Amino acid sequence: MQVLYPGAAVCLVLVPLATTLLIAVFALGWEESPLAGGVYALSFYALSLVIAAVARGLRALRGVVDGNARISRFFSDYAFRAGLGLYAGLGVNLCFAALKLLTGWAYRSAWLSAAGAYYLLLAGMRYGLLRGARMSGRLPEPQRQRQGRRAYLRTGWLMFVLGVAMSGMIVQMVRDGRTYSYPGVVIYAMAAYVFYNLTVTAVNLVRRRRERDWLLAAARCVSLACAVMSMFGLQTALLARFGADKPQFGHAMNAISGGVVCVITCAMAVGMCLRARTGQQMEESIGEE
Repeated sequence: MQVLYPGAAVCLVLVPLATTLLIAVFALGWEESPLAGGVYALSFYALSLVIAAVARGLRALRGVVDGNARISRFFSDYAFRAGLGLYAGLGVNLCFAALKLLTGWAYRSAWLSAAGAYYLLLAGMRYGLLRGARMSGRLPEPQRQRQGRRAYLRTGWLMFVLGVAMSGMIVQMVRDGRTYSYPGVVIYAMAAYVFYNLTVTAVNLVRRRRERDWLLAAARCVSLACAVMSMFGLQTALLARFGADKPQFGHAMNAISGGVVCVITCAMAVGMCLRARTGQQMEESIGEE
């Protein structure tokens, strides 16, 4: 194991050296030279050292996490993570709503005003869920479930309104050719984040679909609505960056994807309302018995 863990001093010298030599080989066109084989071997060894160091660091980090109750709770308690996510999302949505609404008023822009309404609705939905969680936190289980179901139903109705705001944004984007814009390589980082966020949100929605906590279920639906809208915004940015020579194709793709986003949002709203009504009927039938 000494080969993989030769010490910090060796790693600090060897890794930058191997990186520099590898860049020089490709920059100077020496890929077929005898020197290249040695550089490739050295680079492979340096990469192995980096992977081994990362693995050791992760093990050390896990020890720190297990020893800290708050950090450990963040990784092990889904409800706690969801609550923190709601607070963070509420703050971000309020900032975006204020920015979009103010700029929309200043520039008399219907597009910016619709975007501001979208973010304001998201903030209102998240605030409602946080308020419901605080109100039901100390109630007995039956009352807590009723409070949660009502908050879930309200969120379902608000999802319809959110769909209207999203439709206004999407129609203007498609009609006026508006797109999101990310400078330079930021678009790649944004794409990675959007795909990760959509994947995690969809997995949580499926994996925890039978969970009985109404508030957490509503929070997952709100997160999915945000994720699909973010995916649509990313698509417009990618088509504007890489498909500028095919405007008709981009226009058609944005129209189709925008329609799918609106359908998904409205379908979630219908499903949430139906599920809440079914839960209410079950509670009433149990109470009659």
